[in-house]
Amino acid sequence: MMLILQRLPRRPRDRHLAATVKVRLLKHARLQITAPSVEVKAGVVLLRGRVRTRRQRLLAAGVVVSVPGVLGVFNELKVESDVRHVVGRSASICSSDEA
Repeated sequence: MMLILQRLPRRPRDRHLAATVKVRLLKHARLQITAPSVEVKAGVVLLRGRVRTRRQRLLAAGVVVSVPGVLGVFNELKVESDVRHVVGRSASICSSDEA
């Protein structure tokens, strides 16, 4: 995905679009995004950060595409419950190997 974004030309408007997207995400009443990162190239948004649920991940993508001027979105938001699940499984595997 980064390779695709690197090849796209940056438009003067991209910086303004990134700021608009970030404000909309942060002000949305039902979204809680941790460490949001918004990069825009040629109207295509790369969205990173963490959300609590998969529903919030989808909601965030919907908010992004609703911003006028956004042509597409790469949604790389991580879902915290998925991360905790993987970490929990790894911890239990390690502890059972040591026993």
